[in-house]
Amino acid sequence: QGMRWALTMAASVLVFGPVLGPASELPDRAPARLQPAGASFLSLSTGYLLGDYACDGLPAGASPCLVVAVTHDGGATWRPIGAPPVPFFWGSAPDRASASISEVEFANNEDGYLFNPGLEVTRDGGRSWSEVEVGDVGQLVTTGAYAYALAGSGTVGAGGTEVLWRAALGPGAWSRVPLPDQTASYQLVAGGGEVLLLQLPASVGDTAVARPGEIWARRRHWRSVGVPCEPAKDGAAAALAVALTSPNDMALDCMLDEQSSQAMSVQHKLFVSHDVGRRWQPIGEAPSSGVDVALAWNGSRAIVLATESASDALDVSVDGGVRWSTVARDGGDFYGWANLGFVSESTAFVVGPTHYGYAGHAAKLYRTEDGGKTWSALPMPPLH
Repeated sequence: QGMRWALTMAASVLVFGPVLGPASELPDRAPARLQPAGASFLSLSTGYLLGDYACDGLPAGASPCLVVAVTHDGGATWRPIGAPPVPFFWGSAPDRASASISEVEFANNEDGYLFNPGLEVTRDGGRSWSEVEVGDVGQLVTTGAYAYALAGSGTVGAGGTEVLWRAALGPGAWSRVPLPDQTASYQLVAGGGEVLLLQLPASVGDTAVARPGEIWARRRHWRSVGVPCEPAKDGAAAALAVALTSPNDMALDCMLDEQSSQAMSVQHKLFVSHDVGRRWQPIGEAPSSGVDVALAWNGSRAIVLATESASDALDVSVDGGVRWSTVARDGGDFYGWANLGFVSESTAFVVGPTHYGYAGHAAKLYRTEDGGKTWSALPMPPLH
């Protein structure tokens, strides 16, 4: 219902695009009509793609037509599944803006979520979707047996508030979870069956900030987890990742942004903890000057930081932080990345760029199989 699209797969198996090495820029070839907006991978082989395409006389990135597809071969081929009849939201104001979506998260092969700012839920692998009204959902994660959605209205601290919602996977109803500080803004993080919140300060560029961010972890009740950032020299906590291999292992970026206009002078100091934040050790400084979008850690020696600036970048260390390098750029100018994450010690995925209707840069789904040293663009299926 509401479907205005069809996907047909090429007769031959699709292969990866060109491989990029350190300091290369991801090629900006002529964009395919299908533009990936996000991808949620459950394993090395199985993942779900959210994308949109040109229709109704509008280009991809500005059109109301969306695609949800599944792969069982690591992204070489895709099969369309059902999608709800709602438009994409790219920061503009389409019809039913509050019901439009721009991000995807699947917990398993049955339970999936399309969100930001609306929320659409499937319990049958995409065959049917239902709308959930919990406010404008900006973030959603799944962990253990639950999905968590962080919704809000207005600017936090200026009359706006954030609300955390939780629902059991399957037919569970959504219920509110009290936040540690109702006036704060948060990054929502999941790992090891536990939900975490990174409490963000008002300005990471303020070296006089009293609290350099704070981590809150919850099973039954919230507990505070210490952060290593020293505001005067490190800035404040800006991105948090739970290691792929253990919920006790976390990585954190302390970001100092003293010239924030175009992110021209930004510092990123990375730390890791192996005991849920009781002790932290520094693992070097990432080279890019952008602001945080996402952080991912394989739990071993590979860590990836995605930033956006006048030149969006992926920074990678594959030796535990001894050496860092900028390995790829999406061609965007504050256009961002989505769904950065490891699914094994060596394999990770990311989508970019993702903002502002792509602004002439083709959005792509990238994959690394060597811990982040090189990334390849996965081909998108043809549309008819």
